[in-house]
Amino acid sequence: LDERGECGELLYPKSEIHWGAYGIRRAAAEISPRLERYVDPARARIEYTERLTHITRQGDLVAYLSGKKAESYPAETWDVLAIGNPDGTPYRDVEDSPVVVVGDSFTARFSDRSGHLSAHLAKAMGFPITTLTTKGNAPQALRMLAARGSGYLHTRRVVVWILSSV
Repeated sequence: LDERGECGELLYPKSEIHWGAYGIRRAAAEISPRLERYVDPARARIEYTERLTHITRQGDLVAYLSGKKAESYPAETWDVLAIGNPDGTPYRDVEDSPVVVVGDSFTARFSDRSGHLSAHLAKAMGFPITTLTTKGNAPQALRMLAARGSGYLHTRRVVVWILSSV
C-alpha cells in the first residue's frame, strides 16, 4: 500500500483477480528475506536470469460479467517477468527443494511463462523451489500436501502457504 501510485505498475491487472507481474515480484521480495534463515548460507547459488515477456488475454473477472459489460473489457497485454536458468532455458520447479510453496491459483499465475511466484523466489534465493498448487480450490492444495505422506516434509526446511481468502 505504501507504494500505491508511486511505482507506475499495478499489483493486479484491471480485469484480473490474481497478481500481475509487479504483484508477484513484490510478494517474492517480501517472502524471500524471511526464508534466508531456513537455508544453508554455504549453499551454492544459481544465478537465474530474467526476461520481460508479454501475454495477451482477458482477465478472470470478465467471465463473471454479463455480455455487454464483458465487452467493455477487451483482452489486455500484460508484462510477465520470466525467470530463466543460467543456460537460457526457462526456470522449472523441482520436486526436492528445501522450500515448498503450497497454494492456490496465485502460486500458479504465469507458471507457463516461468514467471510465477516460486520462480521469483528461486531467483531471490539462488536455488529452485518446489510448488504444490491448485487452481481455485485452496483446501485441495493442503490435501495434495497431506497425500505426499508424513515423510515428505522431513526433507524440507520450510513450507510457505499462499492461499487467497474469500
